[in-house]
Amino acid sequence: MKPYYEHGGITIYHCDCRDYLPTCAKGSFDLCLTDPPYGIGISNKNLGSVPNSRKIFGDWDEQRVSAFAIGSILRVAKHSVISGGNYYADLLPPTQGWLVWDKRGDDLARKSYADCEIAWTSLDRAARMYKCRWDGFIKDSDEPRNDHPTPKPLV
Repeated sequence: MKPYYEHGGITIYHCDCRDYLPTCAKGSFDLCLTDPPYGIGISNKNLGSVPNSRKIFGDWDEQRVSAFAIGSILRVAKHSVISGGNYYADLLPPTQGWLVWDKRGDDLARKSYADCEIAWTSLDRAARMYKCRWDGFIKDSDEPRNDHPTPKPLV
């Protein structure tokens, strides 16, 4: 696997965790930050009146990530952050270190999609909430994020 980014002793791999992590030794990484498929079929849905641009990524979300993939994540990383952890909490150990991304910002109106996203972490810390409005083209974050079907802000 070729590194995606290397600088100052930090190496980042941009890959499908389901393919790469099973090939890695236990404890290979300090952190595995991943956003595996939730298995809710979102790749074939339209949200609101705007066609769902995630269709360009194919049927990536038709099946939920497997227990084997979750086990690989937990085995190879000293610490893990798994976006959408609520979709496979039955496969994860209990934690107090949940992260909640409040997508509404100051806009409390209900949308056709979730108000927040939840990430499971292996961190032994109190749960934390981060606010960053993300409503289609209306976002608090202006970095381009077109290389993933479910982009996250870099805040």
